[in-house]
Amino acid sequence: MISLEQGFRPITDADIEAWQADKSRLDGKSNRLVGKRIVVTGKLEKYTRAEIENVIENHGGSYCTEVRYGVSFVLTGNIRNGKFQGGKMSRKLKAAQEYNINIIDEWDFEQMIAEGAL
Repeated sequence: MISLEQGFRPITDADIEAWQADKSRLDGKSNRLVGKRIVVTGKLEKYTRAEIENVIENHGGSYCTEVRYGVSFVLTGNIRNGKFQGGKMSRKLKAAQEYNINIIDEWDFEQMIAEGAL
């Protein structure tokens, strides 16, 4: 999980290449996200919005567009090499901080599904 106070785990070009090559492993279905409400913000490196919505739903989760109480976590694409892209935190990320909702990146999201560590 990402802590905005502690910074982000750097995502390298090698990470992105490996994710793109291994994208098919999340094409299946599971129940690993059942009961999870997930908001997506920022430009994702690996997925379009339609693709990530399908991945979330294929694994039993709910794709949400607003950050509010009851959201399980916010998946963000605003991170590259440990820093926000564009230099400005989005409204959704600010709301996630306000509501004390976990913020994860694509790497964490894929690991959660692959390992079932939710």
